[in-house]
Amino acid sequence: MPPESSLSAALEISSAPHHSLFNSTLVEAFSVAGCDFMSFYCTPREKAEHLRKLIQWKILEGLVKITGEQDVRMEYVKYEQEMIAQRGIVLHGWLLSEFKNLSELSTSLPPLKAQYQALVDGMCHWDKATPDEHEAARKGYSERLASSQIRPRKQCSNKGKKHARPKNAKGKGKAVQRDEQGNRGASDIDRDDEDEDENENENDHPQKRHHRDGAVT
Repeated sequence: MPPESSLSAALEISSAPHHSLFNSTLVEAFSVAGCDFMSFYCTPREKAEHLRKLIQWKILEGLVKITGEQDVRMEYVKYEQEMIAQRGIVLHGWLLSEFKNLSELSTSLPPLKAQYQALVDGMCHWDKATPDEHEAARKGYSERLASSQIRPRKQCSNKGKKHARPKNAKGKGKAVQRDEQGNRGASDIDRDDEDEDENENENDHPQKRHHRDGAVT
């Protein structure tokens, strides 16, 4: 296949919404090949947004690799609870001053570039948590849970039970509506019949006129 055709096919595939990871892979390969993808962006804000997406992709890539779960998600507000305490994994080598949702990070380019490069070089990577790290995360989570800083997820009262459908729930409203419409229609027909009968009586028996002398004409 000619290079132009291959490029067109790749761009057509990558334009689909569910190929965001594939898009990031193409961008990374583009950068590794020595091309400066950042030159396509005009403003510092666009460049920062691009770097944040690359950082997000590298974090997710390492998370999928260490957990073996293709659909795993990274929730930064629950990092200590879900990643360290529950899964026993930790992200080492984070360089930015804050660890939170990437969309909330500063748009300053030098720190973002340094963080992304650390992920590429392996200085920032996922690893198994040590027993001390695991225990500290579990203890910290338990303490915040006890002090009501974290609210446990509320379970439904009917969890594990079958949900019974209310009797006569299906189509009840429509049946009532049909009945009401039917009754109104019948009464209208009856009134129309009565009007027709009255008109026929008036035609068959014209109204009698009474004179002063009592004679009827």
